[in-house]
Amino acid sequence: MVITRDKKIRSRPVEAEQVVAAGIRGFVLTSAGDLSTWDTLTLLVRE
Repeated sequence: MVITRDKKIRSRPVEAEQVVAAGIRGFVLTSAGDLSTWDTLTLLVRE
């Protein structure tokens, strides 16, 4: 399981295709605002 905050994943289709081809499962976290690492972790572990 991979969790990433890669803001440019949508503009890098080759990178996204390689992740899928490798069978990696994960989440790409995006946000309208810039969340700190701590804020992102808080969202992940909330309830």
